[in-house]
Amino acid sequence: MTAARSIRKQRLLLVALSALILLTVIISLGLGSSSVSYGRILPTLLGHGEFKEKFVLFDLRLPRICIVLAAGMSLALSGSILQGVTNNDLADPGILGINSGAGLGVAISFLLIPAEPGAFVYVIPASAFIGALLTAVLLYAFSYSRESGLHPMRLVLTGIGFSLAFAGLMVFITSAVDIYKVDFISRWLAGNVWGDGLVLPVGAAAMANRASAIRVV
Repeated sequence: MTAARSIRKQRLLLVALSALILLTVIISLGLGSSSVSYGRILPTLLGHGEFKEKFVLFDLRLPRICIVLAAGMSLALSGSILQGVTNNDLADPGILGINSGAGLGVAISFLLIPAEPGAFVYVIPASAFIGALLTAVLLYAFSYSRESGLHPMRLVLTGIGFSLAFAGLMVFITSAVDIYKVDFISRWLAGNVWGDGLVLPVGAAAMANRASAIRVV
């Protein structure tokens, strides 16, 4: 009986959270500096809207809503995986130093590795991914023991050490460079969805139905 009640509770929670996400998406489609009437959202999505309504929904609102949803799901998935591996409900990429490793990778790439303007948009995310991946490998190597395997407590403590060490390296690296470069790194690490657009394959259907080209940043 307890197991069935727990499953029912989880299902109700899932339905409630899904409904809340859907409600948030609907509200986000109409709110903004260029508002769109909620009565015009469905006709515009079906292709019967005016140019301004199509531009606001397809070029501004929908791409960023999709990106925010994907980012939120990725963060939730990464946190769930780390909590399962460490058997600790408080574990997350920030505690284990993976975020700090990604930030250090971005700082090193931006300050020390020259990149062409066209490739810059790809180099920075790739540097963050490589930094996070190398941090995860080092974290596993320092936490693993042949006798006891991967101990959750050792993993958490090692991750905290990596996080503090990388944070110190970030301060050391950024203290000797131009303030504008430090500001760019800080803004990039904080993250935003300004100027983002849909890319293939997510935006393929939307781009195929549009006569004008979609600006993808």
